[in-house]
Amino acid sequence: MDHQLAMGKLANELHMEEERLKGCHDQASVIEEDIARLQRATLARAADKKEAIDKKQAKHDFNLQDQRDRAEAQAERIKTLRELPEMIQTYKETEDQAVKLEFDTMQTEQETAEIRRSQYLAASNHKERLFFLEKDLERARSNNFRVSNRIAYSLRNPMF
Repeated sequence: MDHQLAMGKLANELHMEEERLKGCHDQASVIEEDIARLQRATLARAADKKEAIDKKQAKHDFNLQDQRDRAEAQAERIKTLRELPEMIQTYKETEDQAVKLEFDTMQTEQETAEIRRSQYLAASNHKERLFFLEKDLERARSNNFRVSNRIAYSLRNPMF
């Protein structure tokens, strides 16, 4: 009986240990379910936080891009302002060259007009001189003709 009593006691202990083991397994599965549920909740919150961070980052990037655009525009304006004295100098030089060319053109036109005038006068003088030379030539021919006629007449008629 002692043996049976000890066996019964051990069987009760085994049964209690099995119940406790089953309780531990049940508690472990509840804990695992809680862990899975908490992980899902944590992942959902992490996704929400990541989405919020992405939105903030996009807004920040947009603001930075706007700021970069303004900075580039300002840099372009500064560059233009720095180039302005050089542009003014180039404009002045170009304008000076244009004025010089215009002056040279006027001077060339005046010289051309003067050359034409002198050429016209020279041509007129030549024509006038040619006219008088032709008249002199005509008079000389006429005179030569008269002289030649007198010589011929005097040779025919020695009395004269």
